[in-house]
Amino acid sequence: RCQYEQGLFDAAVTSLTAMRDAYPASPFLSSSAYFTGRSRYELAAFAAAVADFEQAIADDAAATYADNAAYYIGRSNYEDGQLTLAIAAFEQFEASYPDSSYADNGGYYHGRAYFNQGLFAEAEPHFQGVLAFSGSIYADNAQYYVARCQYGLAQLAPALASFEALLANYAGSQYLDNALYYEARIAVDQGDCTAAQSALDELTASYAGSPEIARATNYLTAGGC
Repeated sequence: RCQYEQGLFDAAVTSLTAMRDAYPASPFLSSSAYFTGRSRYELAAFAAAVADFEQAIADDAAATYADNAAYYIGRSNYEDGQLTLAIAAFEQFEASYPDSSYADNGGYYHGRAYFNQGLFAEAEPHFQGVLAFSGSIYADNAQYYVARCQYGLAQLAPALASFEALLANYAGSQYLDNALYYEARIAVDQGDCTAAQSALDELTASYAGSPEIARATNYLTAGGC
């Protein structure tokens, strides 16, 4: 465990595996499998990490880190591009551990697994669910992806309102310039060149150097604005 905390992930895998082999009756078996999985996750060995997290739950489904392990099965599959497996894992996690401290994280990546496949109607409720968690670190991301889902579904007025909510409520979000880009897109899509130019002007003034400025400019030009 000390090696894991120091970021010595290869060494942690070796030590934790040796511990499990030497002490098969240890009360720390589930925890050792979990931190073996976390080490492999950090090493981007996602398929092997999934097996470790599954072992952690098999050792003791009520162990301290069992809910974390269930979350990381989904997250490992997500990071590995196995989106169908990720969705199934997040569904199992949510059903088995609804009170987990990772519940908002799970909801967010559950939504992303759908979104990344263009399944916007399926994704949006998961992002909306994240917004119900007070103080979630994924709140601004979720708000952004609610708007993106709505835009992807051609729900332009709701999407605009959702992007506005992001700009109004999450001043530190990494998605603010992108939100203004989409506001410009929505205005072009609605045939409102004045609003489109206003969004582009705000984007240019607030985020000089953002690559979204060129994207918005090009979209306005292509849209006849």
